[in-house]
Amino acid sequence: MSSISSKEIEQKEWVDQTRFVEILREWVTALERKQDFTTLIKGESFVIPRDAVSKARFRVEYEIDEGDHEFELTMKWQ
Repeated sequence: MSSISSKEIEQKEWVDQTRFVEILREWVTALERKQDFTTLIKGESFVIPRDAVSKARFRVEYEIDEGDHEFELTMKWQ
């Protein structure tokens, strides 16, 4: 299981709507309950510890580039 470390990791995966909604619900529930959040990306487990929220910055972004629309939610912490 991967956790927060100093090594560089970038893992991305396109998922269907059902999985996307599932991830969002699990993340929101963990945030509301102040619990760790664990998710799988390309079969690899990642943990966002509950104390990361108190250190985090949050960003909401909407972008249009050459007709492609992108909506992004970001939580960033150290």
